[in-house]
Amino acid sequence: ERDAEPVNFHVEVTFDAETAARTRLTMRMTFASAQEREHVVTHYNAIEGGRQTTGRLADYVRTLAAGTVANDARPPFE
Repeated sequence: ERDAEPVNFHVEVTFDAETAARTRLTMRMTFASAQEREHVVTHYNAIEGGRQTTGRLADYVRTLAAGTVANDARPPFE
């Protein structure tokens, strides 16, 4: 959005193998204040957006595991 104020935060994503076929993704976002976090959650619907993004990533990884992705295919979340 043109009129939106800039929002600064740090994101840390980790992948931990739980089993040979299962990986836990943890995404941690750090904001300068609770008010900034609340703004991002309410104004940008960040929690639902994160769920949708990680869902698309999971779908993409499943297609990789199944060997159904073309070599030149790009991830659907870029």
